Amino acid sequence: MLFCFERIQLLVEETNRFYQHNFDTLDDGQSPLHNVTIQEMCLYLDIIAKMMHNQRDTLKVYWSTLEHYFMALYGNIMK
Repeated sequence: MLFCFERIQLLVEETNRFYQHNFDTLDDGQSPLHNVTIQEMCLYLDIIAKMMHNQRDTLKVYWSTLEHYFMALYGNIMK
């Protein structure tokens, strides 16, 4: 479990570092986005794992509100 936590923490740090390096230096000023947290990264990874077990035709369908596609899980986790 510790190994997994350390890897997720590294992923969070590198994601935030990449964002700061590539987007915070734009002339438009600082972006309103906040740093990714470990909790957010865990939710994101959880969604990816669930998407592998419940495959749909397109990414858009995962967030569809049509009755035959609707799964509240995805919309409730990622707005």
